[in-house]
Amino acid sequence: MTRSAFADISAGDSQTTGPLRGARTVVIEDSAILATELVEILAELGCVVVGPATTTAAVKRILDSEEVDAAVVDINLNGVRTFEPATLLAKQGVPFVFVSGYSEASIPAEFRSVRFLRKPVDPATLATAVGEAVQASVDGRRGRIASID
Repeated sequence: MTRSAFADISAGDSQTTGPLRGARTVVIEDSAILATELVEILAELGCVVVGPATTTAAVKRILDSEEVDAAVVDINLNGVRTFEPATLLAKQGVPFVFVSGYSEASIPAEFRSVRFLRKPVDPATLATAVGEAVQASVDGRRGRIASID
């Protein structure tokens, strides 16, 4: 399970029906303080937050058991720089944004097209980045559906 039906809601007043309203979003962050901050920001934007996940194993469990529309991903989990969560998300077609204290140069080539935000993250910038990732995914799905008709 990776996608929910929220994606049908993609336009209108951002307070009630914006692209993040109802988006099931997982926060992948090992710092409790930062995870709490990200969860609060996303919840205020209307996301339904799943997690947070603090390990790759937790990400796998969430992706196997929950519908997920988007993710916010730190690249350092418990002191280890890892891109395994990003790989899992990409394989399942879940759009995501990196939020990290590392430099953007540390991102492998296969993920260079993914939006990168440097910690500490500005809530408005996070909202825009996650919203754009979700909207691109929605638009892509609509294009695939239209080509089937």
